[in-house]
Amino acid sequence: MKKKFFTTLVLFASLALTACGGASTNAEWKSNATKHWHENGDKKVDEAAHVFEEEKDKAVAPTCSAEGKKFEKCKVCGYEKESKVSKLAHTYGDWTNKDGAYCGPSEREHECTVCHEKASETLPIVQHTWVETGTVAEGDGGHAYSLVKCSVCQKEGLMVSVIDSEVEFTSSDTSKQKLKAAPEGCVKLPSNGDNFTVKIKLAEAKTGKLFMRGSMDYWYTDSNKNEQKGIYNGQSGGAASKDSGIANFKLEVGAGDNLSQVALTGNKDLLYKDFLPAEPGFTNVANTDWSQIGDIEVGDVSLAAGLNTIKFTRVDSYNIAIHDFVVTFANAA
Repeated sequence: MKKKFFTTLVLFASLALTACGGASTNAEWKSNATKHWHENGDKKVDEAAHVFEEEKDKAVAPTCSAEGKKFEKCKVCGYEKESKVSKLAHTYGDWTNKDGAYCGPSEREHECTVCHEKASETLPIVQHTWVETGTVAEGDGGHAYSLVKCSVCQKEGLMVSVIDSEVEFTSSDTSKQKLKAAPEGCVKLPSNGDNFTVKIKLAEAKTGKLFMRGSMDYWYTDSNKNEQKGIYNGQSGGAASKDSGIANFKLEVGAGDNLSQVALTGNKDLLYKDFLPAEPGFTNVANTDWSQIGDIEVGDVSLAAGLNTIKFTRVDSYNIAIHDFVVTFANAA
C-alpha cells in the first residue's frame, strides 16, 4: 500500500511540474540569434540568453586590405555565430612632396608599407612668392618689366605691371579715372568686350605658363554672397560657362599683332577663392571688399624673340581687377 502511494505521488508531482512549465517534454534546444530554450508543447521553457565563447582556432585575422572573421559558440546550446572584424588601419609611409616646395594645386600620395595601397590628396593652392631679380627697361615699343624668381618653388620668369605699363585701352570709356574702383595698382574694365594690351620685348624666345595677378570683389556672384564666383560663371546673361568652355575673360598672346587665345588649363570647377588669398583680410575700396592679390594660372604660352603682346578682354559681367601678368619660363637658365 505504501509503495503504491509513493508511485502515485511521484507521478502527480511530475504532472504538476509539466503543467507549470518546469520541465520539458523535448530535450532538443531551440534557438535564435540571442536566446535558446526548450519546448513544452506550445510553450518555451528554460529560456535564457546565449553564453558565447570565442572559437579562436577558427578566427581569421584582419589585415589592412581585408576584413577578418570572428567565430563564437554558445556553451549551453551549441548555437554558432560568425561576425566580421574591421580592417586594420593602413601603415602609411611618408608623403611625397612633403617638403612643400611647390606652388599651385598639388597632389601628394603615400603608400601603405604592409599592403602597398596608395592614398592621395589634393593640397590647397600655394601662392608664388615673387622676388625681383632684375629689370628690363621699356624700349622699341615694349613696356618695362621685372625679372622675378619664386622663393618657394624657384621658378623664374617675368612680371609686367598693368598700371605701370600705361596699357592701351579699347573701351566704351577710355578714361582711367572713370574705370570702376579697384585695389591700388589694379585695372578693372567697366564693360564686357573692353580690353587692354601690354607689350614686352625679349632678347630670345621663351616658353612657359601665363598667370594673371589680380583681385576679386567678394569672390561671390552677388553682393548678398549667395554663390561663389568661378572662372566659368556666366552672369547677367553673359557667355561664360563651363559647358561652352568660355571663361569670364580672354587672354591672347602673340608676336606683334599676330595673337592666339591662351587655352585655360586645370580644373574647371576651381573658384576664384581657390586662387586668391583671403589673408590677411579683405581690402575695402569704395565700399567694396576685395581679396588679396594672387596668381591665377591661365595656360601655356610661347613668346617670340622680339616684341610680344598680351591682350586681356573682359568677356562676362564679373568683378576681377588685374595687377600684373607673369610668365614663368619652362626653359629658364
